[in-house]
Amino acid sequence: MHAQAHGSNSRKTLSYAAMAVSALVLMLVWMEGGFVGKAAPGLRAEGQAEPVRGQTYTLAPRTIAETSAWPATVSARVVARISPKVAGRITEITRRVGDRVQRGEVLARLEAKELGARLGQARAQLAAAEAEAVRARAELIRSESLYAKEAATRQTLETAQAAARAANAQVKAAQDAIAEAGSLFGETELKSPVDGTVVSRELDRGDTAMPGMPVLTVQESGRLRIEGAVAERCAGALRAGAPLTARGGSPEQVYPVEVDEVAPAADPATRTVWFKARLPDAATWQPGAYVSVELPCGQREVLLIPAAAVTRIGQIESVRLVEKDRSVLRHIRTGRFHDGQLEVLAGLEPGDTVQIPSP
Repeated sequence: MHAQAHGSNSRKTLSYAAMAVSALVLMLVWMEGGFVGKAAPGLRAEGQAEPVRGQTYTLAPRTIAETSAWPATVSARVVARISPKVAGRITEITRRVGDRVQRGEVLARLEAKELGARLGQARAQLAAAEAEAVRARAELIRSESLYAKEAATRQTLETAQAAARAANAQVKAAQDAIAEAGSLFGETELKSPVDGTVVSRELDRGDTAMPGMPVLTVQESGRLRIEGAVAERCAGALRAGAPLTARGGSPEQVYPVEVDEVAPAADPATRTVWFKARLPDAATWQPGAYVSVELPCGQREVLLIPAAAVTRIGQIESVRLVEKDRSVLRHIRTGRFHDGQLEVLAGLEPGDTVQIPSP
């Protein structure tokens, strides 16, 4: 007896569950417009005629600017490739990739023994030249005094003057040699020319650095731009100073940009024109990030309808089409949004009049 009661309760429970699932399915179908005479775009839903209420709008073709999105990359406005002016073995690299650096900070050092010795020799030569200049000056003063007393010949005086000039020239040459040697010695310390971030490291400690060969690359911080290529047919809007809109990031961020540079000719291989545009200082994107740039590219004819006239049930879009002083339900398909209006892709034709519901 107990087993029969238990079986009866189980069947009741299953029956209630099935009824609940069926009710839920019917509700979802109703929410998706399943009982509203669903039809393909351009077909009226029968039995949905109503009196016309509120304002109406008659569709007419309009010509709008076609806007295309082109890929671009964020980059620093200044990219410094740190390379020495003298050849030398790298003895130290003080920063790694990703490190922030300050302007004037030493990033690497080269072996400086040979250049240090050359600087020492130049200083010794200067000391000798200065001593010789002092002696020549004293001899010139003595010769001038004797010549004034007619105790020395004119030739003796001129010889002393020439010796003094030569000694002074030797001093100047030694000073120039010190300046050159000091400059070269200073080049053994590679310093950052900007505040920025180390983005690459081409050589390591122990490698031999050559003039023009980058050791580190630093990107300037805070001053960014975007670079990209645009199809030749759309490049007419690219001019220095022209405003554009850039989008990117996650979540998406939008920034106004100003065109800085435009290539004077298209790339014959890709038929694109390269451009660079300046980002505002407030931009938070990082160098290397992918963004897109919106650029007007030609015109096209479209049908636009006020967004307020479109009703959505789930993914189904419909309007009330005015026919013979009555409004009937018409399913449509829309596209892009343009200043309060939607582009009609299917379901309506030029000259159709739709009803705009009162707010």
